[in-house]
Amino acid sequence: MRIRHTLTRPLYASVLLLFVASLSPLTAQTEVVQHKRAKRYVDQMVNVEGPVARVRNLGNGSVQIEIGRPYPSSSLVVVIPEEAVGLFRELRDLEGRVIRVYGRVRASLLEKGSVGIVSTDNQNGEPPLLKAPSMVLRERGKLQVLGPAKK
Repeated sequence: MRIRHTLTRPLYASVLLLFVASLSPLTAQTEVVQHKRAKRYVDQMVNVEGPVARVRNLGNGSVQIEIGRPYPSSSLVVVIPEEAVGLFRELRDLEGRVIRVYGRVRASLLEKGSVGIVSTDNQNGEPPLLKAPSMVLRERGKLQVLGPAKK
């Protein structure tokens, strides 16, 4: 009997270790970062939460959601590429609401030519987009509306 018991102990320990290891990605996905701290999570997949300051069309069919303050002072800029805009029906109603978005935070989004969203020449004569940390959303399930619009 002792032999059987000694052989199963390492097995139980291995199963327990695999279970605990499998929980860590879930923990990372559920961590919520306030928008002002988004820049600390560059190149990481996180949930970022904050108020929408402005939603605007970029002229190429893409939409930019500015969180915290209007661009260029945004804490986080979320870009929805043209091909995904149709998945997000409520975009215009987001201004003033608190949202949570899940994705990879980038130091600044898209130098000229990457992902085909932003160029260094834009119609408003503003500097190249984007100076704030950013995130690209292509799936509806990665955006949650948490709070009502401010009145």
